Amino acid sequence: MPALWLQSIKWRGKLSAARVLGYLTAETIRQSYIDEPLPEALVPVPLSRRRLARRGFNQSEVLARWIGRELSIPVNTSIVRRTRHTAAQTTLSRRQRRLNVRAAFAVDHRLEGRRIAVVDDVMTTGATLSQVARALSDSGAGEVHLWPVARRQ
Repeated sequence: MPALWLQSIKWRGKLSAARVLGYLTAETIRQSYIDEPLPEALVPVPLSRRRLARRGFNQSEVLARWIGRELSIPVNTSIVRRTRHTAAQTTLSRRQRRLNVRAAFAVDHRLEGRRIAVVDDVMTTGATLSQVARALSDSGAGEVHLWPVARRQ
């Protein structure tokens, strides 16, 4: 069911489904972090300018805002930026996905010791989340947590 909701958000602009998925994701995260502190900020995986202009919204940002609201964690869309447009990952092999997003993200300021969670709508191979995490770690983030709303098998 969540996969259908994600498709309706991403491809049909049904943003009301993001509220439900954000709530469900936040509840799962809350249970997972009972004995440890939550991250200080949520960072949605950024879209390229071209893809953002075509779609009109960033589905990861919409989801991050609902998750952040439920968990009282601020969402920061200016920490990570996409450095270039990349091909859509959906039709690429595992190897092609890694190459496609290599060095596609940058962080322009130091994040010394900060705990950051990266929110993405769907994780398939983890290539995108891995590259965003690398950019955050290279900028000094103390902890990088990966929070995909769904996982494609």
